[in-house]
Amino acid sequence: MNRPNDFISRCCPYCKSIRTRWYYVFDNETVRHCPECNLIFRQERGSEKKLVEYYRNGYYREWGEDQEGYLRGTIYSDALRFIEERVEKGILLDIGAGCGTLLALARDRGWNTVGQEISLESCHMAKEKYGLELRNEYLREMDWEVSRFDAITMVNVLDHLPDPWWVLGKAFNALKIGGIIYIRVPNGYIHSWFYRISDAILIPFLKEKMRKFLVIHLYHLTTRFFKRVLKDSGFGSIIISGSEVSRGTPYLSFTRGETLWLFMMKKYFPILSNLIYKITKGRLIVSPSINVYAFKD
Repeated sequence: MNRPNDFISRCCPYCKSIRTRWYYVFDNETVRHCPECNLIFRQERGSEKKLVEYYRNGYYREWGEDQEGYLRGTIYSDALRFIEERVEKGILLDIGAGCGTLLALARDRGWNTVGQEISLESCHMAKEKYGLELRNEYLREMDWEVSRFDAITMVNVLDHLPDPWWVLGKAFNALKIGGIIYIRVPNGYIHSWFYRISDAILIPFLKEKMRKFLVIHLYHLTTRFFKRVLKDSGFGSIIISGSEVSRGTPYLSFTRGETLWLFMMKKYFPILSNLIYKITKGRLIVSPSINVYAFKD
């Protein structure tokens, strides 16, 4: 007999639909899909307190190399170029700023910058490397100044958050009229699809290798979900496209063979994904990550 908490955990955390369905199992945890809003989520997402503690004190030790380097430099530059073609340079807020690389680039391009980062180690690195003073605050503790910012950026952040829709609502209020938000996350369609395909692989070694290239944090965020949640949050025009890939291999656990395979994927898969995007006139995005831009009209 199911307990009440089991029923609650099966409900969609965003739209509260009870019609969610089992999707696949990841690391002995159930992942579910909501057909109403198209959110894909871990059924058991843990306590917010433990998540905050991990990102405050543990995340940097595992992923600091990814933050410190210039691996996402081209991604940041492309995003800033897109933003600057649509809004005047003013004040830019970067949520989950890491070690400050995006903010340093924005500052060098003429923006006034503000950054939030929960990891104290990342804040120290941002100050040491770029002279940036980041706000070492959790998002719920931060003063979201109403109508202050011309642009807000969130790179590989939103799918880590327990309730990303709350953050989007706060970001909408913090933007000026005509402001823009930029979000980059793993492509929920692609990662969830390949996880499900991997279930059919009978050889454990091959299944493990395939899943090493796939990502799920708390959510798979899809293009259809973004269109709904951003509209619900008040945003007007929305543009979604495939994202450029990062440089190099930040994952120290990768073997030489895995690193070579990742290099080949990063070199040739963008060509295929861009071709599919053009052929389908933007209806099908198969890149590993997506760029989402939305405007406060």
